[in-house]
Amino acid sequence: MKRFKILRFSSLPSTQEFAGKLLEKGEQSWTVVWAEEQWAGHGRGGRKFFSPRGGLYFSLLLFEGSLDSSSLLYLSSWVVAKELEKISGVKPEIKWPNDILLEGKKLAGILLEKKKENWFILGVGINLNSTVKDFPSYLQDKIITLHEYTGKIFDLESVLFSLIEELWKGLKLLKEEGFLYILHKWRTYSIPIGKRIIFHWKGGKQEGYYWGVGEGGEVYLRTLEGRVISFTSGDLNLIF
Repeated sequence: MKRFKILRFSSLPSTQEFAGKLLEKGEQSWTVVWAEEQWAGHGRGGRKFFSPRGGLYFSLLLFEGSLDSSSLLYLSSWVVAKELEKISGVKPEIKWPNDILLEGKKLAGILLEKKKENWFILGVGINLNSTVKDFPSYLQDKIITLHEYTGKIFDLESVLFSLIEELWKGLKLLKEEGFLYILHKWRTYSIPIGKRIIFHWKGGKQEGYYWGVGEGGEVYLRTLEGRVISFTSGDLNLIF
């Protein structure tokens, strides 16, 4: 069992920002910052991540000199999806690159930030015991909570401990078996090939069909005209 350190708070502006300050002060790898709620949480691109009580919100400090951000992000999203399936009996889907969906709605988000000298901060936010009404009205048709979907109440501490252990095991697998092994596991949770999407990137947007992920972690889109193009960064949104 991997030994790790957990710092628990009733409320924080952002576990990610707090973890960053700890890193600057020399905190050790595998330190977890856990908050019962965040009032200034954020996701990719600085987007606000609403974090009401009942959810699980944590950031993990990692020192991984031999690994890159892409490998860690694929590993983390696979581990989170797998753990949520284990505790609920319901299989979620991963929307490239970092969202966990259930019935097409956001169940969890993952944020990976690379810091100095091969340090990473992995942030995870999961809608576990919260309800849709805990979120702003304009988000209520876009998110889902595991409690409302299953009718179960989850032990946040147990889920957190299990996730950290699975991340440690996953990192060991990644180093021993390589990225393609993890990518294969990740693909078993991916949204279906052929799903109608619109992809946004810095230079514009493109509508088409999700066409999978390549061995380098790039995402493929098949245009409405049948051309296949790839992207290494941007935002993928589902069309219903």
